[in-house]
Amino acid sequence: MSAERERLLKIIDESSDFIGMADMQANLKYLNLTARRLVGLTDKTDISKLKINNLHSEWAAKLILTEGIPAVLKKGIEMPNLTQIWILRRRY
Repeated sequence: MSAERERLLKIIDESSDFIGMADMQANLKYLNLTARRLVGLTDKTDISKLKINNLHSEWAAKLILTEGIPAVLKKGIEMPNLTQIWILRRRY
């Protein structure tokens, strides 16, 4: 892994913001340490079977899935492997 990529991953993982990544079926692919702490997970928790709606209230998950992700897609932001990132400006 390049030094630049390692530095970026460290910044994301250590951010005080909730940062997560999910695929187009809302399956979680990544949660930074703050996101994991906010939802009660450890850094070792396997998130591969979790979905966006497992982390949020019903209304918030609906907002992310029906408005947030479509807005990102409409603006043409491309992510590798059709992955979407959501960043919620919540402090731990």
